[in-house]
Amino acid sequence: MLSNHARSFDPFDYITTFSCDTRERIKGSNFNKMISSIFSYLTRLKTRVRFLQKRQVSVAALLKVVVIFLVLTLFMQKSIKPQPKGVTSSWSNNAIKKALYKGEVTEASVRPCEDEGRNVVLLVMVNSECTNFRHRAAIRESWGSVSSKDKSVRLIFVLGQSQDLNVMESIKLENAVYNDVLLTNVTEAYDKLTYKSIAILEWAHKHCSKVKYLIKVDDDIFFNIPRLVSELEKSNPKNSIIGCEESKNAPVRFFLFKWHVTREQYAADTYPVYITGPAYLVTGDIISKLYKATFDVPYFFVEDIFITGLSREKIGAREVAHKEFSCSKRDRGPCGLNFHDFIVGHHYYPEEMVRMWSELNDPEAQCRFVDYYWIATISDFLQGLLPF
Repeated sequence: MLSNHARSFDPFDYITTFSCDTRERIKGSNFNKMISSIFSYLTRLKTRVRFLQKRQVSVAALLKVVVIFLVLTLFMQKSIKPQPKGVTSSWSNNAIKKALYKGEVTEASVRPCEDEGRNVVLLVMVNSECTNFRHRAAIRESWGSVSSKDKSVRLIFVLGQSQDLNVMESIKLENAVYNDVLLTNVTEAYDKLTYKSIAILEWAHKHCSKVKYLIKVDDDIFFNIPRLVSELEKSNPKNSIIGCEESKNAPVRFFLFKWHVTREQYAADTYPVYITGPAYLVTGDIISKLYKATFDVPYFFVEDIFITGLSREKIGAREVAHKEFSCSKRDRGPCGLNFHDFIVGHHYYPEEMVRMWSELNDPEAQCRFVDYYWIATISDFLQGLLPF
């Protein structure tokens, strides 16, 4: 029989005790940081649960709130008009025939910059997976359209190789119309991204070496080009790589994580300061030096650390943190008005880019309710839980 002092088992008490005792035993272990972060998360979870318990918030009440948000989200998503299907492939058969008839480029290779790029202020190199036709079409229709009106801005999509011959044929046809596709000989894969970024530097070094600035971005970026160009005209930076800065980061050694790194791949306990990969700007005066440094620095598969960390350090260039470069996914709601005072946002969908660009350039535009940050964040979370 239980004593009068006995009480029900509380798993959070066990977690607290376990964390205190166990962390002493594993001190100095390679897993220490990982275990500490897990315990930290569980401790915060414990605090939140007991906060709700003190205020007598029941599980049923929490479930009701979740259900209400889910219903509202589904209702709001149904009320949004779908984007026209034409965005999937914005070129027509007639456009392809016209391009081929004129004898324009039919292979996936872009023309070099005229006069080595002396008249190009901003060279935009978009890292795009070869199957992301919708992303490229949306960029051309939205923020990338600046390059068709302003010849001081050059837009190029950098693609890798696919094993699907139909995809490769479609890429050739795409380039026949737009002549903005640089096809590398790199197989599309996460651990090959470093090679694609080296290919970007190689092309700029060989064919556009006098450009004032080069910016590498991913194809899920929303980009306020005019704001960046305006700021660069004022600051005129040199010998720099600019973007969202990361410092004091350590390699993840736990083998189950996507970004886990072995001692053989990277021996040091911390990474150098680097600019994160979704978007970073390289000043034109170091493009060639940065490219040549990639031959001297031991290869590392994490692209941004290799290019903007290790190779940058090799040539003595500066890393410059910029508050208007996104440091996390969707840290601004998917409304163009949120980018009047912001340059780069990360992880937006093709249909969002087109609408956001229209909003950004419309003085009478207003953000939709579903695009406010917290509403959009909750909607993204709930949609991630849905099986359809």
